[in-house]
Amino acid sequence: MKTTKISILFSLLFLAGFTMTYAQEGESNSKGGFGMKGGLTFSTIGFDYEDASTQKNRFRIGGTAGFSYEVATPGFFAFEIGTLYDLRGTKEEINLVNGNEIVQKNYLHYISVPANFKFYIGDNFNIHFGPYVAGLAGGKTKFNLMNNNGETIESESYSITGEQAEDLDGDDYLKRVDAGLQAGLEFVSDKGIGVGSRFSKGLVDITNDKHIYGNGNATTTEVNVYMLFRF
Repeated sequence: MKTTKISILFSLLFLAGFTMTYAQEGESNSKGGFGMKGGLTFSTIGFDYEDASTQKNRFRIGGTAGFSYEVATPGFFAFEIGTLYDLRGTKEEINLVNGNEIVQKNYLHYISVPANFKFYIGDNFNIHFGPYVAGLAGGKTKFNLMNNNGETIESESYSITGEQAEDLDGDDYLKRVDAGLQAGLEFVSDKGIGVGSRFSKGLVDITNDKHIYGNGNATTTEVNVYMLFRF
């Protein structure tokens, strides 16, 4: 929870600061040039071995912020590449046979590089799609064992990257690289201030097959809602 709050606070400060900057500096272009983005992420992780009767995966709220550069043609086409920090994760709820419940919260810190092909409808609105590659910078998980009354019986937190997550052979539980496809839409005003939304789907199993527990075929799913500032 603390990590999520810090990530959201960082994104809100990011947005507030650059909104004030643009309010003071005046006009900018709606197409092409450097940009900055910040907002919220809603993400989850899907596992092949999930049993819908005993296990449910929920979306977790995180934050995203970063930079981009867009190359626009005289017509309706543009290409954009960027570097973003994303806080991803999931909340798993597992029902036990004795009536208790395990609530597991996963926090994954990614640095992603999205590349998007953009198609403008007019000067201000665009739809876009393309691939992304993301590197795992760190992560942790927190377990809560709950009784029938929703009271916490036991709680534990540990890293899911690095030495603490390695098996006896020294293999990490998670792969360091994720990759997938994304699609979204944006509206950017003539002053360069805009809003957007994007859906991303990982196509890579992020668990490590060499790890003793790395056979879950887990993939990421994420929805971003953000503001952007182009200059």
